[in-house]
Amino acid sequence: MKKNRIILLLVGVLIIISISAYIVTHLKVTCESYDYANCPAECELCGNSVVSSYAKCHTVEFCKQIHGSICSDFSVDKCPQHCVVCPPCNVCSSISCQSEGFCKSIGFNKTWYSDVVERINGSTQ
Repeated sequence: MKKNRIILLLVGVLIIISISAYIVTHLKVTCESYDYANCPAECELCGNSVVSSYAKCHTVEFCKQIHGSICSDFSVDKCPQHCVVCPPCNVCSSISCQSEGFCKSIGFNKTWYSDVVERINGSTQ
């Protein structure tokens, strides 16, 4: 009788482990599950670079495969509309073209660069 209880207990534990493993592997969050505005730093916005709202959140590998490039492949003066100009790190003095999610992750919003340029232009007049 005791042996049967142990076997049933082990079967129950195995079922719970199996269900947990299924949930973790099949219901994991992917880049594609984020919308445009919430695309995280480890993902990339890619799509139609002319109209930013058509860009979708994908893996970096997907964007490189489909478009041959990602935001960081562009120079600042050729940075696509769905990308953002910001420093490559929060203590860097240089600027580069990056994904919006990356810039957000280090504390720079989408308008950071245009705000800086506006302030510089305003102070020189």
